[in-house]
Amino acid sequence: MASCSMSMIKYLLFAFNFLFVISGIGLIVAGALSLKNITKYADFMDDKNTTSPTMLITVGSIVFVLAFLGCCGAWKDSYWMLMTFAVLLAIIFALELAAGIAAYVYRKDVGKSFTEGMEDDLKQNETNSGWDKIQTDV
Repeated sequence: MASCSMSMIKYLLFAFNFLFVISGIGLIVAGALSLKNITKYADFMDDKNTTSPTMLITVGSIVFVLAFLGCCGAWKDSYWMLMTFAVLLAIIFALELAAGIAAYVYRKDVGKSFTEGMEDDLKQNETNSGWDKIQTDV
């Protein structure tokens, strides 16, 4: 019976790590798409607003690599690989939680920064090609 339950735990750990691999890929794709969309309007924004997509790509890459290592640790029954995986996964969870809280707290600052950048740019350039692009894209 113990053999069956250990085998079940092994496959469940592999399955959950596979879900983390998929979520890591999702974070990378979401960050890349955000970065692509933000660069269209970079003329209107501060440089600090492009760090969020970069952070998503970085965290997604770390989650992907870590989950892949967790899959390998589960498949090969490596105790040290699984313990390292568990500690690093707890650290990443804490970082993602902190990033989500920071994004929620500073959500109004991003909108304010975007509005101020647009107003400043409009005052400086009355016939700015960036404004033509934003009007046709929206």
